[in-house]
Amino acid sequence: MEYYTGSALIVIISGIDLELLYNNSMNTTTRWEKMEWLYESCGEKHVINNVLPELINWIGHDDFNKFYERHCSLWDIKSP
Repeated sequence: MEYYTGSALIVIISGIDLELLYNNSMNTTTRWEKMEWLYESCGEKHVINNVLPELINWIGHDDFNKFYERHCSLWDIKSP
């Protein structure tokens, strides 16, 4: 039997409570592992339509410009 309580996942096996803290496991993973998990769990459309715009909203103007310039130069994209 599994049920969610706050941010912790509680798994009951043979009357023994095993608590797997979601926050602790996510804090030990890298940003690449987290993105991979989102991609695998939610799919490409979710990442493109939801995660990417959310990331753009979170980073500042200067950081986005640095990212944009680097990305365009790496992929030989001519910026307008």
